[in-house]
Amino acid sequence: MPLRRSPHRTTAFLGACLSNSRKSTGPRTPRGKAHSCLNALKHGRYAKDFRRLVLDRCRADARLYDFVLGQLYLAFEPQTPSDAVGAERMAAQACCWLWVRGRPQGPGTKPECVLEST
Repeated sequence: MPLRRSPHRTTAFLGACLSNSRKSTGPRTPRGKAHSCLNALKHGRYAKDFRRLVLDRCRADARLYDFVLGQLYLAFEPQTPSDAVGAERMAAQACCWLWVRGRPQGPGTKPECVLEST
């Protein structure tokens, strides 16, 4: 009795694959699309233009990002371009962390302007 499965794909197998692929099409509603648009940026490390992405979502979120970035600049006083990039990454990570934990109430934020994470 061989332990290896047959390499032939049956019509039942192909039909099941087709049926399953129709179910996994990604988000369809605007809320689902808004929720998934930053999935690859959960920690913000690889965001090329994080502030623009945030501005597209909500102006209050952009103000929060600007506030956090300003505080990081005051605290660390970056001297080189790589230090500045590090500060921007830290601000992006902090904002993503706050959004994942729940809606922050900080400077310039409004409770009705929510990053749709539910």
